[in-house]
Amino acid sequence: MKPPKKWLLIFIALGMLILACGLGDQAAETSQEKNEAAVEASQDTGETSETDQQAASKDGVTALNPQTVAATLQSYDSYRWQLHLEFDGLDTANQPRQGKIDTLIAASKDPAAMHMRFNLQGKPADDLGGAELVEIYAQDGLAYLQNPEDGTWFSFSTEDMMADIFDDVFISPDEIIALPKEAQCDQLDEPLNGIAVQQCVFDETNLSDESFTAESAKGTLYLAQEGDYPVKLELEMTGSIANSKKNALFASGTLKLSYELLEVNQPVEIVIPAEALEAPRVDDLMAEQPTPAELEWPVVADAEIDFSTEGLLSYTTASPIQTVVQFYQAELPNQGWAYNAAAEVVSSDNALLSFSKDGAELNLVISQEDNGKISVLLATATP
Repeated sequence: MKPPKKWLLIFIALGMLILACGLGDQAAETSQEKNEAAVEASQDTGETSETDQQAASKDGVTALNPQTVAATLQSYDSYRWQLHLEFDGLDTANQPRQGKIDTLIAASKDPAAMHMRFNLQGKPADDLGGAELVEIYAQDGLAYLQNPEDGTWFSFSTEDMMADIFDDVFISPDEIIALPKEAQCDQLDEPLNGIAVQQCVFDETNLSDESFTAESAKGTLYLAQEGDYPVKLELEMTGSIANSKKNALFASGTLKLSYELLEVNQPVEIVIPAEALEAPRVDDLMAEQPTPAELEWPVVADAEIDFSTEGLLSYTTASPIQTVVQFYQAELPNQGWAYNAAAEVVSSDNALLSFSKDGAELNLVISQEDNGKISVLLATATP
């Protein structure tokens, strides 16, 4: 029995889709480093740095240094958060683009479990082959995903390549939300979701996100009074995505975004459906792998094959990301694949490449793993 190609591609496409949504990627990384430094400093001195909450205040405007959501969630025993993303605009070819993504995440540490639910409309659903609902569960070292085509379930180890996408892409809204560098803030008397907060209002002049050029923006951020982390964000802005690629959700238009930390340290019961617990393992179904010579596409010399099926290939390598990128830019055209330079996204720790041939599209995801190796994923587009 082989795992359905479309099921696997939907999982991968969902990860790429969330990456394409990202507005706060660079800022989140910088903020994470600041958070760690601030935590170390407060532990050394036993005091909270003044810049943790308000670096400066002038004419009623407060400079902000909000903590990342991911760093905050790690400190709780359980939590639930939701994220709504809605866009209406044009793509790079000035064609209409509309869509919505609603995400609900619940997680607990004891037992260690997570439930992720994605509701999709418009382009996000189209990109996933028409899937409007995607649910993922994780517990005891396994993740479970339901095939939107027929309702069947499959499972996979959270230690394999697919789990790296699962960990790095799905669980943190820091990749998506855009936070202001300053705002007009007032402490609220009533707590929000059990958390004492300050309410901060801002506009386009208070945003410093380089990935989105805001012509106009209006937002409200509810920031925890202790810890300076986002509890709720409501934002609507109009503008354009900097250096927008062909595969981006949209190039210009209106974006509505809301995030809310619904509850923390409250009982969270995550019940995995019985049929999911009995689901076949993807790694078992792919135990016998072909040799590099039998593969559908070329691989770098030191490739270690994780799995391969029609239209899908995953492997790891010790070769640097840039070396892998250059390898495929040189080798795939020899098989008739045309390189889509407009869709290229390359950074120090990941790369997204796209090729086309005879109406088909081949996407590559290249990323740095925690163990120092590079994971490489090739997948043809969902029909």
